[in-house]
Amino acid sequence: MLLEDRFPAVWQPSVENKDARQLLLHRCRMVRCRARVKNRLGLIPAEKSSSDKRRLGHIGKQGNTLVRRLPVEAASKARRYDPSQRRQYLRLSMNKHH
Repeated sequence: MLLEDRFPAVWQPSVENKDARQLLLHRCRMVRCRARVKNRLGLIPAEKSSSDKRRLGHIGKQGNTLVRRLPVEAASKARRYDPSQRRQYLRLSMNKHH
């Protein structure tokens, strides 16, 4: 086959194809890592689902209480010391109560 130049060419993916594959692989790894962290910490939202709708609610009471409290404390500190976070907090709190 080589002498007659009938050897099939090897397919090489384009640079764009290689980049897309690498991006997909990276995202897959990140999703796995995020799922492992959430499962270990217990930061899994409560779920209220019906046949055709899936609703995710607040963080459930599973997992470590101190770890569940960390996002609340971080938001409180950010609200207290960062003016842009304070404005966003006030805007969201006004929308929630009215």
